[in-house]
Amino acid sequence: PRTGATDAFVEVASAGDVAHGAGRLRAAQRTWAHRGVAERGAVLARWADELAAERGALIDALFADTGRWAISVGEVDGALRNIRRWAVQAPDMVRETEFRSALLPTVTIRDQYVPYVLVGCI
Repeated sequence: PRTGATDAFVEVASAGDVAHGAGRLRAAQRTWAHRGVAERGAVLARWADELAAERGALIDALFADTGRWAISVGEVDGALRNIRRWAVQAPDMVRETEFRSALLPTVTIRDQYVPYVLVGCI
């Protein structure tokens, strides 16, 4: 946090633990992908509602960590807006399309969206 104090310790996972966790996540991703975009959007909308119920606690935690109240409010509210927007826009964003190339009229271009099997973020 902004005070320089340590507020948590994180244990380093073993390679085996990481491999096991990644395997579970890959299996969950297959289930997630089969749900379809409308259902995934509904899950995102429910997640946004659950986060919104904890909005005050999230802002307080960010403020305690950074000391920046207005930025903490903006980050939480921005995240909520983005999640809700993605939930609504997802069907249009991943709609498959097919069209002929303007430059090569004998070539048909088809957009196809396939979820990643596993994505790691730090």
